[in-house]
Amino acid sequence: TVISIAVISTAVIFIAAISIVVISIAVISTVVICIIVISIASISIAVISIAVISIAAISIAVISIAVISIAVISTAVISTAVISTAVTSTLVISTAVNSIAVISIAVIS
Repeated sequence: TVISIAVISTAVIFIAAISIVVISIAVISTVVICIIVISIASISIAVISIAVISIAAISIAVISIAVISIAVISTAVISTAVISTAVTSTLVISTAVNSIAVISIAVIS
């Protein structure tokens, strides 16, 4: 009976050891799965943030292009106004020349 008790106790210790190993493997695999899930989550967050940054960069670029084009259009409008003013002043000068001609004709006559 001593031998059988020793065998039974050895078997119980062995079963306990196996169950501890199984539990520790389960804990390790859970930790690994958690780490993988966290890393996937962090990668996806990084991807989303890169996408958000790139969208922001594109929108900034679009806004800056719009600002540049508005500036170009306004410059064109200003230059057109300057040209039309120059044309008007030329007309004023030519009117003055005509009036001088009219005055000189009147003096001659």
